[in-house]
Amino acid sequence: MPLRLNATSTLPGEAWLGFGATKSCTLNLSTGKDLKEAARNLFVMLHLLDNPHHYTGIAVSPIPHHGLGIAINDRLERAAADRS
Repeated sequence: MPLRLNATSTLPGEAWLGFGATKSCTLNLSTGKDLKEAARNLFVMLHLLDNPHHYTGIAVSPIPHHGLGIAINDRLERAAADRS
């Protein structure tokens, strides 16, 4: 399923994986912008949203590029590039 990074809104049919005070997202990695919480939730939430019967893709809110956010962004970039 396509993964679109640094999204501030969704395209028609997409699920929205939010981070922070994101309104109307489908799921939120961490409403409090806690990168540890986001890392714990990442794989479970991606798995829950990876449902072609409900969504055409997943839009992911921007994740800060510092601390644990670097690792989260790296994993998201790898997932976005994986087309196997």
